[in-house]
Amino acid sequence: ELDTYLQELLDETLDPNRPKQETESFIDLLMQIYKDQPFSIKFTHENVKAMILDIVVPGTD
Repeated sequence: ELDTYLQELLDETLDPNRPKQETESFIDLLMQIYKDQPFSIKFTHENVKAMILDIVVPGTD
């Protein structure tokens, strides 16, 4: 299922044992926002997944 795949992607990105990448991906950026919580509203995993879908799904047309 798509939600399971996205959750695994987020978990992998947050894994402290993950090797450091030379360049950051868009998902790395979203997860940094998730960790920092710079907004007045809570930024959740569901928000991150929705943003990924908003970008990926329209690109499949």
